[in-house]
Amino acid sequence: MICRSDCIKILSNCVDRSRLLEGQSPSTLCDVLSPPGITSPCISLAPFLSESKYMHTAADVTHPCKASTCPTNEVCLVNRSCNYGESCVPFICIPGCRMGAVSQLVVPAGTYTQIPRLYKGKHCNSVCYCNKQGMIDNCVAMPCINKGHCTVLGREIPHQGHYIGNCTICFCYAGELRCARTCPKESFADMELIAGPLCTCSQYYSPVCGLNGKTYTNPCVARCAGLKESHFRPGSCSEMDPCRNNTCGSKKRCVPRRQVCLSLKKKCSQYICVNKDNCEDKPYSPVCDTENDEHPNACLLLEKKRALAYFGKCLVRNLNTH
Repeated sequence: MICRSDCIKILSNCVDRSRLLEGQSPSTLCDVLSPPGITSPCISLAPFLSESKYMHTAADVTHPCKASTCPTNEVCLVNRSCNYGESCVPFICIPGCRMGAVSQLVVPAGTYTQIPRLYKGKHCNSVCYCNKQGMIDNCVAMPCINKGHCTVLGREIPHQGHYIGNCTICFCYAGELRCARTCPKESFADMELIAGPLCTCSQYYSPVCGLNGKTYTNPCVARCAGLKESHFRPGSCSEMDPCRNNTCGSKKRCVPRRQVCLSLKKKCSQYICVNKDNCEDKPYSPVCDTENDEHPNACLLLEKKRALAYFGKCLVRNLNTH
């Protein structure tokens, strides 16, 4: 999230004050858009709002993967470790899997991909794995979707289409129609609803944090997303300290690492436990601290008593670092 000072500065210059509600101001809007408290982690926009040192070097800005730089069975990726002005190859080639004999699409090895298929006239998909040998295997068939149309009041609605009228909004998905009322019940005296109601939540902001690490606008939205009452708690996920009740033990240090998980079948941990011994021998996994200094791993960051800003390389280099 952007820092509060940046948020107030931008909104003060750009917001249309004639459209603000009573009691609203750039400051109150930033209460929602920025993390609470002065010490809360945030990314400053200041380095990105100043003129870039590459403004006059447009000729040097290239797309290294645009040309045919890699063999047909490999995937070209931009070399993010190659900084401007350094003598290095701006791209890397990694093994991949071709998606068919005549297909030009190649997916990286070690990743999953979705492959469409037809089964009894239905549009289906299989999720397959691209192994290190460049072969597609371990395919798992996913549920098929019937893309048939729906009918409401004698009118055909295509798959993923909708109909609005007579105080009703209806959506068609996989041949099934779902409708919701948009005005008082007595207005439906002469109309027959075809299916059960959709989720129609009020647009009020009372955030809850799901066990999947995602913040929902209010409890109703969370329930509509399939979460049970025990799957979320009041407050935004960014306001909660995942290390408050951690189980790392005395020999390890808890470090917040927020993530959003696609499923609740497995625990969606929001922190990692870092062993504080032998930091130099730990694998290379760069992190950036709040002073914009980069460290080879989280252990070395903790050893220097720095505060973590985010995982990964620093987005802007610290010009004072030698």
